[in-house]
Amino acid sequence: MKCSEIQKKLSAYLDNEVSQTEKGTIEAHLASCSACQHALQAFSMVNDELKLVPGMEVPPYFATRLKQRMKDLHRGAPALGRIRQFALPGFTVILTLIALILGNTMARTIYQGMTEPETAAETANVFGISAFDEYPEGSVSNIYTALITEGEK
Repeated sequence: MKCSEIQKKLSAYLDNEVSQTEKGTIEAHLASCSACQHALQAFSMVNDELKLVPGMEVPPYFATRLKQRMKDLHRGAPALGRIRQFALPGFTVILTLIALILGNTMARTIYQGMTEPETAAETANVFGISAFDEYPEGSVSNIYTALITEGEK
């Protein structure tokens, strides 16, 4: 076992709440690991100090009742987990469908609102080159407009 796993179980080890197999594994690890030995000493010191504080006795069957309450709370969680499991993907699908429907509706509205330009001036305006109208004859803007409008004919 890794030191992090051993250190998580040291408090339970001190309280004799680990199985015999775990106890053997922890003791074997402690024999070779000084960091975990120091952590065990720290837990032991805290336990010794807490025993000196008056009125810190745990009521009888506290651990049993606590474990039962934890089990009861854990039993209710799977239903909530299933709801969460299906809610997010379902919500995502619904939002995607709404976006597709709205996008399709908007695209149709825009497409139907578009009409073919009737004159060369309107064609030039569609391509955003109506700003070139003020330039003299033979300029690049006039040549470009002529090329675009010739394509319509």
